[in-house]
Amino acid sequence: MNEATSGAAGAAALPSVGLSSVRAQRFGRADLPNANALGSDYFGFASASADFNGDGVDDLATGVPESQGPAPFVNGCGQVVVRYGVRGQGLDRVSPPTVLGQFTSGGAEAEDRFGRALAACDFNGDGIADLAVGVPEEDRVLSTFNFPDAGVVSIYLGSASGLGANPSITVGQQSPTSLPESNMHFGEIIACGYFDGDAFADLVVGVPDHAVGDLAEAGILRVFRGAGTALGLAPVPYRLDQDSAGIDDSANLQDRFGAALAVGDFDNDGFDDVATSVPGENFGSFAPAAVHILFGDAGGLGASGRDQLIAGPSEAQASSWGRRLVSGDFNDDDFDDLVIGVPEDDTPLSNTGAVYVLQHTEGVFDLASAQRLTAQDIFGGSASLPGEYFGDALAVGDFNGDRLDDLAIGVPDEDVVGIREGAVVVLLGEEGFGIYAGESPARQFEHGQEELPRGDDIHVVRWGSALTTGDFDGDGLADLAVGALSEDDGAIPIVGSVTALYSALFADGFGNATLTPSYWSATVAAP
Repeated sequence: MNEATSGAAGAAALPSVGLSSVRAQRFGRADLPNANALGSDYFGFASASADFNGDGVDDLATGVPESQGPAPFVNGCGQVVVRYGVRGQGLDRVSPPTVLGQFTSGGAEAEDRFGRALAACDFNGDGIADLAVGVPEEDRVLSTFNFPDAGVVSIYLGSASGLGANPSITVGQQSPTSLPESNMHFGEIIACGYFDGDAFADLVVGVPDHAVGDLAEAGILRVFRGAGTALGLAPVPYRLDQDSAGIDDSANLQDRFGAALAVGDFDNDGFDDVATSVPGENFGSFAPAAVHILFGDAGGLGASGRDQLIAGPSEAQASSWGRRLVSGDFNDDDFDDLVIGVPEDDTPLSNTGAVYVLQHTEGVFDLASAQRLTAQDIFGGSASLPGEYFGDALAVGDFNGDRLDDLAIGVPDEDVVGIREGAVVVLLGEEGFGIYAGESPARQFEHGQEELPRGDDIHVVRWGSALTTGDFDGDGLADLAVGALSEDDGAIPIVGSVTALYSALFADGFGNATLTPSYWSATVAAP
């Protein structure tokens, strides 16, 4: 445990960051429909938050990709559990959640892993969010041909009654002139945004296993335009790769372009852009791995002919530079900043992990001026320990109501009182400055500490292995959903769990018996 951030370090080590242990909810096996009697559900592997029923409060969709579904059981078919937010209360644990899966239409197959990736946007422009569900190991069968693990993405449209049981459209990686390909795992990496500036969100799918010409695993993106129809998406995508016109790079063998995605308006032109990792990019004697940014405009993603390639620093681990990506405006300059997670970074110690925050400067991101964050940089002393994987999950939201984005960082292998229990570090953005190591208000939440709810397991829980933000109680402040995909339930292994931490003004300190008013959250303007 990092003593610099533990409860034993005293109230001064626990500054207000908006989020609080007060009112936190934990959803475990007892709350998991169709829980596998043998375990290995991986509940909490992926999550997405948005308002799926149009009531003004965000809801939480959580992937359970190894679920066996309802009887007759199909091992590893996967499911998604959707809990709706209630204004003034939070996520509803009284009403039965909505459960999505291919079993509703009789199409569930073993090892499809439905729900391994999720993305939420309004694809059909009706003002209610929709849900994209990745099914990366779906086998495609066309005529007499079988394409194992080709993968698909299914779109579920939101409505006043929530998400429907059946998808409006299911899309794959084939074009009208080509067949799907085996082992593409289409749907493993998905995101959505408004890349062409119309009223309909578009879906982008990273396919790093896809070849470009004869170059195996060079990687591509498929982009499906949003449509104001009952389908939600136009069924025919356009394709982008590093050999596409206007992209200032070239595809290479095993570049794996598209291995992670983050959407943000990085140039403040009103069109969303995409940052994608290229873990196999090779710069010869310089560092391998890169993050490639493609800009949106009226013609769609990449049509402007503007892009930027950000090479990893020499100390970066090639396998993890850009493993996690997220965006947010931390300094209120209207340009989204880019956050790059490097969970296997070896500085100062093996696999301690690091996070880089890049602010937009004069039209580009400059790695040389990026803020590098580790637990040691933030909290000092010997806070960074080997094998913690700091930065293996990232999320952004305004937790303290100052209209600036704040950053949550997962540290899933942090030792607390057990082994690899996990923790989450929260840093606040500051107007004009953004996020700076050692300067920005920061606090670490640890599994089961400070009166956070917990199960009985304290070993290899990996609390903080997935993070998602949303306003689940409708108070105008972002809340945080924390996945612990490796948590056991008694003798049942790797069930997983999800904990919701709520933003609560004036609540900080109550869970720590530090009731001195100076440690309460500061007053902020009403949202």
